[in-house]
Amino acid sequence: MPSADITPAGKNFYMHESQWRQWNPGRYWYGTNFFCRGIGNATELTLTNWNLGSPSSPNFTTGLGFKSSPQIFSRTHPDREIKFTVGQKLLVNHRGGGLGSFSYSHLSFRLPTLNTRITAGGWASTKQLVKRNTGDILLGLEHPFDSKGHYVWLNEWFRGRHDFGFFITGLLYHPSKSHIIVLAYKFANTPSNGRNGLVAEYGLFF
Repeated sequence: MPSADITPAGKNFYMHESQWRQWNPGRYWYGTNFFCRGIGNATELTLTNWNLGSPSSPNFTTGLGFKSSPQIFSRTHPDREIKFTVGQKLLVNHRGGGLGSFSYSHLSFRLPTLNTRITAGGWASTKQLVKRNTGDILLGLEHPFDSKGHYVWLNEWFRGRHDFGFFITGLLYHPSKSHIIVLAYKFANTPSNGRNGLVAEYGLFF
């Protein structure tokens, strides 16, 4: 799920994500690569490549676009980190599927005392990325286990029957300010739109 966090101006962020299932039925491995460049004003440019893997996927696609996430009510409620996020990508399908688009928007904030971040919003995509023209709601919950945020429990859900139709839960680890490691498990909304599997991510700021 697109995060409310933004790459600082003049900095870059790269993340690789692998999703795999090495047991039957339905063995697979798919890799997604994210690159972001912070340009200031709570905005970053984004380049994402989805679904390179095995078996070959018809939604092997690259998206180029932006994400903006300004913090609102920052003077009256700075600790709540209330952010309104919008993003847009132009999609290019590498299996002959043509051009499309992926759009999303969500509101996020942190709960008092617990510091849990709640995210809720919506998205819409063409078939080049999720195999059908569709859209739905998205929800997220991030709960830090320590005051510095080195360990965070992550939960994210794309509602609906489509290729993004999963609930993912797992642990994020920040070994340093420059590195991010995520280990998680994904549950398909329905057997018809995918198989459960493991998720691993590594991210680097530079």
